[in-house]
Amino acid sequence: GKDDDRSIAWSTSKLVRSRRINPNRYTISIEFETRPGSWFSEILPGQYLAGASLLLALHKWVINEYGVSVPLDDTHVLKHCEISPKHKPCCGAAINKTRLFHTIELLRQDAENNNK
Repeated sequence: GKDDDRSIAWSTSKLVRSRRINPNRYTISIEFETRPGSWFSEILPGQYLAGASLLLALHKWVINEYGVSVPLDDTHVLKHCEISPKHKPCCGAAINKTRLFHTIELLRQDAENNNK
């Protein structure tokens, strides 16, 4: 609908704007809870670990299910506020993606070391 079209136009993600399809139709959302009543509370270390583990599991599932490897990078892992910045604030603004990607890399290295 019109709201979806406006959300796409407002997106800060070139990927979302280029697809011109409501991102809810081709994305998986992971929500990080923050302190009640605060949209910008700190994401806890355990949440980064859980989020990174979930992203790696989903990455593996997409490869096995669809034969497609979607990179876990800044272009393909988006905060909700990057997809639709004009709507209500979301706790995604508090997520430090550099820290999330670093946690993913540490988990990958740990898995490689355990497989040796």
